[in-house]
Amino acid sequence: MPLVNEKAYLNSVFLPLASEPAGTGKRVKEILKDVTMYLRTLVLAATAMLLCACGPEVGSEEWCKDMTKKKQQDLTMEEGQAFMKHCVMNKIEVPGM
Repeated sequence: MPLVNEKAYLNSVFLPLASEPAGTGKRVKEILKDVTMYLRTLVLAATAMLLCACGPEVGSEEWCKDMTKKKQQDLTMEEGQAFMKHCVMNKIEVPGM
């Protein structure tokens, strides 16, 4: 049994379709426009997530090389801390350890 809100939504979508004169399709065009906008947003979000995941892993040798090429002013606080932890501190050999 559908919820009241679902039933009201379905009625608001499909009842106007049945009452429109044949050939106008204004409501259909509005629905397709909304669905198209939703799909565009979904594709854009998925693309952004994929692009963000393509960088080298933080602390890897490649990441450390990339960070040394960046200007110090361009580093964020998190990048600077990670650089110190993974690239600088791990390279220092402490005698007796």
